[in-house]
Amino acid sequence: MTLHTPPAASRRPAATHLWGLLFATLLAVCPAQSAILNGSFESPVIANASFLNVVGGAEPSGFGWTVFTNNVDIFSQGVLGITGPVADGNQGLDLVGFNTTGGIEQSFATILGQTYTLTFSYSNNPGSGAASAQVAILDGVNSLLNTSVSHSTATTTDLDWTSFSANFTATGTSAILRFTNTVGRNNGGILLDKVAIDPAIESPEPEPSATWLSVAGLAGLAALRRLRR
Repeated sequence: MTLHTPPAASRRPAATHLWGLLFATLLAVCPAQSAILNGSFESPVIANASFLNVVGGAEPSGFGWTVFTNNVDIFSQGVLGITGPVADGNQGLDLVGFNTTGGIEQSFATILGQTYTLTFSYSNNPGSGAASAQVAILDGVNSLLNTSVSHSTATTTDLDWTSFSANFTATGTSAILRFTNTVGRNNGGILLDKVAIDPAIESPEPEPSATWLSVAGLAGLAALRRLRR
């Protein structure tokens, strides 16, 4: 008996489709990195229980942000007796530096029509009391997001971080995220940490176990096809 083997060209589409499914599943398991650089203010690294004042026009290497008004402070856990942990890592940012309110901004790439989610954690400097800040996302003359946050419940042992989340839709290929302190005193204001911008999730993500089973199954099918050839 002569076995009939289909031409290679007729087998290739199925294999290509299989590997396409495998690649798509892997993308679901490994989400894209946030569009914001140094969102947890871990760079530059400073000593424990200390702070670094950052002035506009003299931002340190790796900071990733522009101080567009006055000055701000990068601080590490333990500074000035503040033993409460930061929201992420070991460092955070105080939007008020020396004597006056400050502001930071960062430009990031976007895809026209894509919906994104801005998330961050915020608190107030416990040595300064109640504080507020303006949060804006700008695309040229367009305001994609404009809101404010206020905080007053931080203590030296518990900064009582609050989580922020809001969606916006890109109208171009880039935008600017801007934080401006509006209320603060005694060299302290709104504290920021864990800032991120990611594509909005339109549907629930699959459970990790189910996702990896799907990946394993697709890989197994691909291997079986190769053996049959």
